[in-house]
Amino acid sequence: MSDTIEDEKFGELKYKVIDNKTGDVLVTVEYPIGYVHGVNDVMSEDVTKQLYGKKVGDIIEVPVNTAKLYGE
Repeated sequence: MSDTIEDEKFGELKYKVIDNKTGDVLVTVEYPIGYVHGVNDVMSEDVTKQLYGKKVGDIIEVPVNTAKLYGE
């Protein structure tokens, strides 16, 4: 069994949201959030793309444009 993130595979992740301008940590999720990759995506498409193909323990950094997600 592969530990690689791919479509329709259950995964768990922890994350932080950091303000690029100030460096302040805005949100920290310490307990893993479960999701099925590529199904009913609740995450930004940019995040999903970066996660695909990663392995257990990998760390990614994804700049998220909030205006793109939520509008001005």
